Amino acid sequence: MKGHHLIAGLIAWMAALLFAMILLAWLHPEVFFFLSLAGLLGALFLGEPRFVRPRYLRDLKKVAGFGIILFGMIVVTKVLEILKI
Repeated sequence: MKGHHLIAGLIAWMAALLFAMILLAWLHPEVFFFLSLAGLLGALFLGEPRFVRPRYLRDLKKVAGFGIILFGMIVVTKVLEILKI
């Protein structure tokens, strides 16, 4: 049951983030992705039980790992864009 709360909280975080970005007229996919990834990592850290590892957490950690790799690719692309290489 805790997994459903974790995912619902993450969806609420992303919806509030998107709503705030629309209100501020500041829609940048990179910023949204980074803040969503930060929310996912925070939810994983706060929702992880100490002595067991439920299946939903293993799956979410795979998604978080993929997000970190994607974020790294975005950072490298932006740095290369700044350096004009």
